[in-house]
Amino acid sequence: MPRRLPVKPDRFLGNLFILLVFMALIVVYYSVIIETLGPKLLTSIPAKLLTLIYHYFVAMLLWCLFQTIMGDPGQVPTFWGFHFGDHESKRKRYCLMCNVFKPERCHHCSTCNRCVLNMDHHCPWVNNCIGFWNRKQFVLLLVYVLICAYLSFPILTWELYNRLPVEYEKFSRETTNYIGFLPLAVTLFGWVITGAASYLMTNFLRFHIELILSNKTTIEFLEKKGEEFESQYCLSPKENWEQVFGSNKLLWFFPVSWASGHPMGDGIYWPLASDMLPSSHTSQQEGSQETKRHESENKALMNQHNSVKPDSSRYANSARNLSDNKENSYNPNINSDREKVQRPPLESRIDTVIKQKDANTLIVHSQDRNQTLKNSLMKK
Repeated sequence: MPRRLPVKPDRFLGNLFILLVFMALIVVYYSVIIETLGPKLLTSIPAKLLTLIYHYFVAMLLWCLFQTIMGDPGQVPTFWGFHFGDHESKRKRYCLMCNVFKPERCHHCSTCNRCVLNMDHHCPWVNNCIGFWNRKQFVLLLVYVLICAYLSFPILTWELYNRLPVEYEKFSRETTNYIGFLPLAVTLFGWVITGAASYLMTNFLRFHIELILSNKTTIEFLEKKGEEFESQYCLSPKENWEQVFGSNKLLWFFPVSWASGHPMGDGIYWPLASDMLPSSHTSQQEGSQETKRHESENKALMNQHNSVKPDSSRYANSARNLSDNKENSYNPNINSDREKVQRPPLESRIDTVIKQKDANTLIVHSQDRNQTLKNSLMKK
């Protein structure tokens, strides 16, 4: 029976990180809008345009931030895996803390004290797990944070370049009001925050985009200790991207989960690359080996014909034609073009996998009921 575990104290302490995030946003916003662009709005048209653009990206950042904090990363359905006569022969993983079976790529978060579908990691800055249903919002949050940092850093750099000499002259005077330097200190602190965010978020966002395109998670990456590996769930870069951002390209930049904007699949059943999309590396390797084998056979055949009748052009031409035909027939590139079949979209293939699993489960249940009825009739 699934159970709801109490929230650990670490979850309450995580609210302090959220408070630090909002304080940093307030400092940067004050430095850019109030201290830098605000005084120039009445006289400068570029300042007005830049303010509108900046407010748009700040609004998108806050939208993604609230969606990531408040959104559900994904929970295991009630009584999943407890059905009698489950068709899956592989051994399921069981969580002793939550009393539930864990689907593929599901992990238990020690901070949130719950199991999360397709768990990527627990982010302390949003005090929430990043899983199947809010991974898109988290990546978009990184994108808009990076855009705001890229906009803020040059603006504050130019402002400090012009203000520091003037403020230094005021500071050198004896009758200086030290309280007047507080806005400059806040602006300098905002400049440091945007510079650090620009550097750190660039590498962090690149890391997560690489994980999405290869259909991996941070936990799976850490389990391999940072070594390069090919995920068994990796299909193609486009299909891997749609499993996180959805199939509607117009909704990729908005933290919404509508019909065409939600992630592909259900977070429980995952199509394997070996079942749905054969590995191109394996096919190329097998094709190259087969091509080399047939090339050696062709050479041996030509040598045999030349040794029998070296002065006969008829045998040489036939051997040459046979070699050309075999090379074309066993060329992996030609075979791949001939055998190329248009696959259905990723969403329909995932639905097919889920329907097949459900149909197999119903067959097993039907067989169990028939066997039970037969045993009862025999007893009577």
